[in-house]
Amino acid sequence: MRIANREDGDDIGRAASKAEWDLLHSLAKDKDGFLQKDNARTVFDDSLFVQLAKKGE
Repeated sequence: MRIANREDGDDIGRAASKAEWDLLHSLAKDKDGFLQKDNARTVFDDSLFVQLAKKGE
């Protein structure tokens, strides 16, 4: 998705997009290291941080 939406000359945007996806992957990956589609969707409905808080208790 990052590659399909990129624009020429937008190096800062590319770096920010990579950083966002890398952070999401590190927070929401499963035990095998994969980022499942349902886990990625939790960012948009704000339930990822609730899940992380419960996991940290």
